[in-house]
Amino acid sequence: MPRQPRILTLNLGSQAISVAEFRPQGLGGLVLQDYRRRDLAIENPGEPFRHAQFTAILREVLHEMGIKNARVNYAIAAQSVFARFVKLPAVEEEKIDRIIAFEAQQNVPFPIDEVVWDYQLVGGGADEQVQVVIVAIKSDLLEGNIGARTSNLLFIEPGKIFSRSVPIGGSSVTAALAREFNEPFAAAEARKREGGFVSLGGAYADPSDADVARMSKIIRSTMTRLHAEIMRSISHYRTQQQGKSPARIYLCGGSLGMPYMREFFQEKLNVPIDFFNPVRNVAIANEADRQQIARSAHLLGEVVGLALRAVASCPMELNLRPASVVRAHEVQRRRPFLIGAVACVIAALLGWSVFYLHAAGVLGETKRQVDAKVNTLRGLQTRIDGVRKEATTLDSLALPLVNAWRGRRRQPAGEQPCPNQWHRQLRPRTRSPDERKVAGPRLMGCLFGDCICGTRGSRKWWWIISRTW
Repeated sequence: MPRQPRILTLNLGSQAISVAEFRPQGLGGLVLQDYRRRDLAIENPGEPFRHAQFTAILREVLHEMGIKNARVNYAIAAQSVFARFVKLPAVEEEKIDRIIAFEAQQNVPFPIDEVVWDYQLVGGGADEQVQVVIVAIKSDLLEGNIGARTSNLLFIEPGKIFSRSVPIGGSSVTAALAREFNEPFAAAEARKREGGFVSLGGAYADPSDADVARMSKIIRSTMTRLHAEIMRSISHYRTQQQGKSPARIYLCGGSLGMPYMREFFQEKLNVPIDFFNPVRNVAIANEADRQQIARSAHLLGEVVGLALRAVASCPMELNLRPASVVRAHEVQRRRPFLIGAVACVIAALLGWSVFYLHAAGVLGETKRQVDAKVNTLRGLQTRIDGVRKEATTLDSLALPLVNAWRGRRRQPAGEQPCPNQWHRQLRPRTRSPDERKVAGPRLMGCLFGDCICGTRGSRKWWWIISRTW
């Protein structure tokens, strides 16, 4: 059975790193396989060792989860991101991109070529206007994965979404404690995690430990500032976005899990308050730590939302990808086409190879047939050469006789050659003893012929041909 694909999500906060591993299941569902969280204590997000610390912790977490190489959906804190909701007149769909690009240049407080930005249509406004959210982040911050310290407010209605980030969060509480107790940021963070809670105020008695009582009042003071920002955001949402007052509030995040936090906001906002549980509809694998997930459910909103992006179509799908990630995705997208092109080239080369092999076979067979014919002709040529050589030998033997006949012919004295004379026989004659004494070889013979000349009838002549041989 093939292994299901892995979905890895990462939440890079200012004070914590969360990593979750999911696997998809039918009908767009998710199965949570594993979850890890590491808390940090960094006072200044711009500290030079921050990136190195993040990298070391992330490597440690991935090693614990047995993850060596995988694609990841990750989120960073909202303080690094600039977000602006704008209203556009109702225009044709093909003009929206150009209008939003112009609005981005007007609203983003940085040169547009120095940021990564995206937009999302979030519903209509009054008078048939189009509501758009534009988000941007500086490229150098995105490549460096720098987190932030904010509280994010999200207003959701049917057909309408609005978000706002306020610069008050858990690190604000830690910084206030560090100033109050005159101690390092890390020590104040440890103090907050060990015994921090929100003072209930009013008629409730303070704790017996004076330091704990002071800490609870400082936490309440910081949360009161956050409450004021929430009220201003609600007012803005109602007046500028034509939204409704919240009917229910869900809390999520690290510091909001402190004791009496829900009671504090319920007292201030006077609406039902619950902790957000993003894993309510997520299956938990048997090998996962269910107790830890139950305790940390309100911290899993980002990692679950990132996983949903991989299996379902979400109402908000803003994506601020760094340039390096865009290039890597582009290479990944083109890889099948490159592989296909290489395969086509290889197939073409193989086709030409088969063709040339076949042509070479045909050529070889033709060459063998031609070679056989050439060998036959060579045999005939050899025979012809032999006959020609034999003819040359015979010519060399006949030439002296012919020359002797033409140049050394003798006739009896007083006889004239007959004009109609021809020769029928040349017969060799044995030399006499006196003739043998002559130096050098000699050819002796008798030539007989018939001559018909006028009325003299037939007469026989013979003469001797003598020639050196």
